[in-house]
Amino acid sequence: MKSYPFSYSWRLRSSVSPEQLWPYISDTNRIFKDMGQHPVQEAILSHDLPRHFAQLEYNQLRRSDIWQEEPYQWEAPNYLSVERNYQRGSLKRLSIRIELHPVRKKNSGSTDIVFHFQGTSRGFIGSLHTKYHFAAHFKRRLKKMVRNYDDAIKNNRFPMGNLPFWARFKFGKWSELRNKLIKKSGDSQVSEKLIRFIRYGDEQDLKEINPVRLSNYWRVPLHRVLETSYEAVLLNILNMEWQQNCPQCRRTLKKSRKLGEISTSHYCKHCGDTMKLDLNNCTQLVFKCHPLIRKLSEDTYCESGPHEQPHVYMQQYIQPDARRYVQLSLPEGSLRVRTDTLNRDTTVKSESGGLDNVTLTLEEGESDNGLTRLNPESDMIVKNKTDYPLLISIENTSWAKYGVSAAEVTSQQLFRDCFPGEKLRSSQKMKCSELSVLFTDLIDSASIYTEGGDEDAISRVMDHFEVLRKIIREERGAVVKTIGDAIMAVFRKPDNAVRAYRKAQEYFNSADEADHRIKIKGGLHCGNCYAVTLNNRIDYFGNTVNFASRLVEKANSDELVISDETLEHKDLQNFLEQDDIYCEVTGSDSKIKGFGEKLHPIKRLSLMKPKMKLVV
Repeated sequence: MKSYPFSYSWRLRSSVSPEQLWPYISDTNRIFKDMGQHPVQEAILSHDLPRHFAQLEYNQLRRSDIWQEEPYQWEAPNYLSVERNYQRGSLKRLSIRIELHPVRKKNSGSTDIVFHFQGTSRGFIGSLHTKYHFAAHFKRRLKKMVRNYDDAIKNNRFPMGNLPFWARFKFGKWSELRNKLIKKSGDSQVSEKLIRFIRYGDEQDLKEINPVRLSNYWRVPLHRVLETSYEAVLLNILNMEWQQNCPQCRRTLKKSRKLGEISTSHYCKHCGDTMKLDLNNCTQLVFKCHPLIRKLSEDTYCESGPHEQPHVYMQQYIQPDARRYVQLSLPEGSLRVRTDTLNRDTTVKSESGGLDNVTLTLEEGESDNGLTRLNPESDMIVKNKTDYPLLISIENTSWAKYGVSAAEVTSQQLFRDCFPGEKLRSSQKMKCSELSVLFTDLIDSASIYTEGGDEDAISRVMDHFEVLRKIIREERGAVVKTIGDAIMAVFRKPDNAVRAYRKAQEYFNSADEADHRIKIKGGLHCGNCYAVTLNNRIDYFGNTVNFASRLVEKANSDELVISDETLEHKDLQNFLEQDDIYCEVTGSDSKIKGFGEKLHPIKRLSLMKPKMKLVV
């Protein structure tokens, strides 16, 4: 059958920068829908499909097209491209490339978007179908899409969805939902934004609502988005899901409605291996619009694109003995260069003053473990010296920038109070990395009981527990349990733990009756531990917990004993260096009970200014 080549290109002007546009353009699930493509699904026809390739077809039998899709290639925020080779349908081949070019005018801040569509049609009828598809109405659709993205970026929101005309006028329903959420959450600003997003947002965004993305788009603190979202779940406005991602490629492996349904391991078809999953990075909390509020279709427009890997700044698929020229645009900091087959990673540091031209050679054998420093806007040549194709990427190693981990939300008192049924299976244990564990205890608790009697003492101790619970909740931590007069609490960061301890000290030291003031002491350590379900709640075990519990035994009145490595944490250092924070630090080496004869360096923090004495 005769083939008919075609080539179509359009250049459209956007009023925002390439960096602002990239999150929208790289969301291939969104952009293909906005271009008018039919929904797609996997077509499992070939068992010898090359690794990272996808075989797709249009779903619901709308069309008979079947094609193999090569891995997406992109350089953020410059371009993305994909190649499709059709086994059936009106096309034989289709190449899609979208480029973002900053407009070189002073103070312009705008972008020229170039859309390229090249390929080959199958037969005369196929060529007619191609000409109709890329007719004038297609360009009008592209213009409307760019305007929609510009408007969303300028107004710090998600793009508007294509709602039916009648759905836009149910004013009473949406007003009632808004008022309920404002009353429940107490946050009118975030409640207004959330209800508007659910009402007018694109359904592709409502299927997987990432609270970090909401925080970035709306420019409000993440904890406010989470707190309002929790209340929206209780009001049946949103549903909550646990999304488990591959620790290597970060693609979604599984979604669960309950925390007790998550897995400790799962097979990743992209990496070709069974991956161990933890509670800290791999398991993340996402939300979804409740079907009774707005019913969403199950349509998908892209199975594997840049939208699944927002942490990847560059990805290239390079054939054997080939080279690729790459123009980088990277943030400053440490980044990882990863290949799919060589099974080794290389660390590069992006910083001003680094190399402007870099050559990266990929070959079998031991890698060079030296740190390469490169300019964020450097040019790179990538050479594949192996006998097989390689998929190479440069990516950000941070997880917190792209999602909220299960370890973070389960260490929040508000989450535990709202969802007491969210816990792990009774036989399951999940690793938590870099958890801050705080123990507090009363000073001379025996005298509290002897001076006021049991009834009065118990009331004072219980009141002290409630004060601590309230303060720890304010600092986005959680009380795990009480042990006699002591409490164990967990936080995601040590600075929040120190803030909570300092607030508690200030509260107890401001009591009216000096003779009846509560005195506390504390111990803090940060590290890895395991989460389990015990006594119908999430609890934590491991050396980190044991070490923190021993540190509180070393503390004196109004003193917080902290491990040396925890004090070096960047966020804690920034907090203690603030002008309005008093902190006296003394250090010593001490044996820790249960940890052998080794001397451990510990720090004693006094966070309250000593009272001045009047000398006559």
